[in-house]
Formats: sequence, C-alpha cells, structure tokens
Amino acid sequence: MGNLKSSGFTVEFVDSNFVTSVEDLAKADAKLEGVTVYPNPSKNIFNIDLSKIDAQLEALEMELYSTYGGLILKRRLNNPMEQIDLSNYADGLYFLRLSLGDKVSVEKLIKN
Repeated sequence: MGNLKSSGFTVEFVDSNFVTSVEDLAKADAKLEGVTVYPNPSKNIFNIDLSKIDAQLEALEMELYSTYGGLILKRRLNNPMEQIDLSNYADGLYFLRLSLGDKVSVEKLIKN
C-alpha cells in the first residue's frame, strides 16, 4: 500500500460498454476540516454542516459527482447549514467535493 496518496484517490468503473474514472477528486494542498454530512445514507435529503469551518464561507464551492465522474451539481455555499436534495436522482453512490481555497474535502454520499 505504499502507492496510496493521502491527498486524493481514484475510482474506476468498468462496464462492458465503457471504462471511465474519477481521478484525484480530493487533490489539494490541505484537507478541509470541519465538514459533517448527515444522514448518510439518506433517501433524498443530505444536510451539510459547515459550522465548524474556521473561515469565510462565501468562497466555499460544492461539486457533486456521480460514480461515472459526471458533474451533477455545482454551486457556492455560504451558510453554516446547507442541504442537498437528491430526490430527482437515482439511488447509488455520489461524491461531494467541497473546496475552500487550497483546502478540499470529499465525502461519499449514499442515496438509498
């Protein structure tokens, strides 16, 4: 396991029709600490608690990716408590990427 990097990860999916990957979603100089996502797993609504982040939230960017690497949502978050509604999306695994300057947090979301 000497090849694992703490700053990122790669997820690769192989299907009989295609191969795709999501590389280094969490690649950054530093990890963004203080992010809590709940409930997880969830049926539709995920709460994002940013109240423990010691920084100005106006510059916080959120990106939500499917397991196929497709960008589903992208927006700026500026409240200490935010929600993501995935009721219009299929059940499965999603990747929530939050970035603030050079700091990044990637959370796995399970919609069931």
